[in-house]
Amino acid sequence: MKPLHLLLLIIWVTITLGNFRNENPRKVIKIIKHVGSSSSYSSSSSEERSKRRHKNSRLTHSSRSRPTRTCPRDWITFERPQGRWCMKAFYGNMFQPEAEAKCNAVGARLSGLQNANERMTISYVLRGLIYQHGGGRYTAWLGGKRRARCPTGTSCARLDSIEWTDGHTTGTAGFSTGPRELDGYYLPQYGGVQQCLHMIVTPYSNTELGFADFVHESVDDEFCQATWVKAYVCGKLPS
Repeated sequence: MKPLHLLLLIIWVTITLGNFRNENPRKVIKIIKHVGSSSSYSSSSSEERSKRRHKNSRLTHSSRSRPTRTCPRDWITFERPQGRWCMKAFYGNMFQPEAEAKCNAVGARLSGLQNANERMTISYVLRGLIYQHGGGRYTAWLGGKRRARCPTGTSCARLDSIEWTDGHTTGTAGFSTGPRELDGYYLPQYGGVQQCLHMIVTPYSNTELGFADFVHESVDDEFCQATWVKAYVCGKLPS
């Protein structure tokens, strides 16, 4: 017998034996029904509260057990408005398409620069690569290309002429440009107008001139088949 049924039986026996002679039978039955109804309501409420607690417990456990996406240990983690982003610089003298393929091989793409902090941080990482490979001035491929609607250097405003190609970087805050940068220089032996993007890296100071009159961490357009670019920067989402 269930506890609720046993309780009702005890109440009924007690009331019947003690009051049956002195009370109206209808009143006794009414009392029993009232007690039974209250007990049933209390039991139902208790079951609902238990279900809600169990559901909340499952939701809390689910949210706690969901792993946080992280970057690989040897990649730099950047917190962007659109989410976490992982970046790593590599040394290697190659054309831009080859650098893109190298990034693809590690689950990444040539990376853009979201802001000045990313640009500065990566520039110092690239400077470190200089010392590891004999020093000197060089540049590194980034994930940006000239927009199709800006085929020449004068067809668009400079900062509007390049778009990021990694699928994650936005805006123009990652650029550091002077009056001669992103100018869409034309040379037929390199396929026409500069279509790709690179960063100038100098070995000693931020004011030291790199190629032409560009200082350290300047971002400029470049011929995609340039032979003098000696590094590249990859970026990808955490996993």
